Amino acid sequence: IFLVWGMQSAGPGSGRDAAVAATVNGERISRLEFQRAYQQETEGLRRLYGDRWNEDLARELNLPSRVLDGLITSRLLLQEAERHGLSVSREELAAVVMEDPLFAEEGKFRPERYRRLLEANRLTPERYEEAIRQGLLQQKLATLIQASAKVSDAEAWEAFRTAKEKVRVAYVVPCGEPVEYW
Repeated sequence: IFLVWGMQSAGPGSGRDAAVAATVNGERISRLEFQRAYQQETEGLRRLYGDRWNEDLARELNLPSRVLDGLITSRLLLQEAERHGLSVSREELAAVVMEDPLFAEEGKFRPERYRRLLEANRLTPERYEEAIRQGLLQQKLATLIQASAKVSDAEAWEAFRTAKEKVRVAYVVPCGEPVEYW
């Protein structure tokens, strides 16, 4: 994994691209992408904390690093999904969007409601659907990893035995009599 974090040191004369927040295996995370993710995270925390939200809390939560770490992790997972040949079809994506109850009225998907809600959250359909696609890819990767994790009966028995193993301990109590505990 090759990662360059350019937010702190980018600028004129630094030799780094000021438009790049980080580079993960040659793939750039733009400052714009970082700023959008940071703004989205800030808005979510503002809703969660209400009147208690302030910039001191953002610093205390180490929000910039947390947001960038999330973007880097996401990029790494997407790269790994691509390496395994995973993809999301248009049909899969459409099914997830159309089954979301947020976009339904009277139990049926409503394109007008879809557009309105996205606009209200300052999202384009393309950006929203890309985020859904990435989430689906990450789910597929997790499923692939879980399906390939195999534990033999002997390994399972050893882990169980180790977890349940009891030790017999003997020590001297000040009165001089040895006492055994299980």
